[in-house]
Amino acid sequence: MGRGAAARARVLTAALEVLAATGSAGFSVEAVARQAGASKATVYRHWSSAGDLLVDAMDQTFRPFPVPVTGGLETDLIALLEQQLTMLDGRFPRLMAAFIDAAERDPELAARHADL
Repeated sequence: MGRGAAARARVLTAALEVLAATGSAGFSVEAVARQAGASKATVYRHWSSAGDLLVDAMDQTFRPFPVPVTGGLETDLIALLEQQLTMLDGRFPRLMAAFIDAAERDPELAARHADL
């Protein structure tokens, strides 16, 4: 992984950490840069706004579940439910609540949220 890719990955991780710790009220390019140990210029080199960064961090981290192929409907459904429980036990609910809160305050972010 190149230096730019490593910095990008570090910033995406930091964005989720800031969002989980402070919610949408504390989410800013400055806070994310500080958490990532990067400059604001590094952040702006990859994202034009805090909203773009937030969408990218959420999109890169939370992907649709892989479709289980266990050979039976019942076992497939159980596998899907287990995946959902694992996700709900982590920080996903807190991050999603903060993301939705931010989208309610920012019309552009709300439109991007709808696209996701």
